[in-house]
Amino acid sequence: AFTLIELMITTAITSIILITVTGLFITFLASSYKIRLSQSVRESGNQALQSMVTQLRNAHSITNCQTGSITFTGPDDQESTFFEENDQIASSSALNGTYYLTNGKTGSNSLENLEFHCYPEEAPIYVQIDFSLFSGNSNLRSLSSSRLEFNSGVTLRNN
Repeated sequence: AFTLIELMITTAITSIILITVTGLFITFLASSYKIRLSQSVRESGNQALQSMVTQLRNAHSITNCQTGSITFTGPDDQESTFFEENDQIASSSALNGTYYLTNGKTGSNSLENLEFHCYPEEAPIYVQIDFSLFSGNSNLRSLSSSRLEFNSGVTLRNN
């Protein structure tokens, strides 16, 4: 038989151990979610950036370059435009219509600060692409949000 004091000490020690293990488990789950969220944002951003770089690299000319959009003539002599629409990167052309390179607020990612900087005085023409993708709630310190910056430069091959 155990005394009341021995039972109380054992219960207290067991409770402390259970609380510690539960806290570690919750932290592990939250960190795992943050990693998956960041990975999703990174994959979406890299895919969109690669698509834009490939199309711009093969473009014949840049017909309009503004901070938030760029229009270019592709190898098929059709004009295409990259621009921001509904918190997504959109691509529009007469041949393919409009489609999105990223997921918007209805999906998991929101676009911020899409910028194109063109340097036509360079030979060949150089285009700088910058944007941010954000996913999760508005508190960036939260384990349930992720924000990543993407940027790349590309020179036109066919101009």
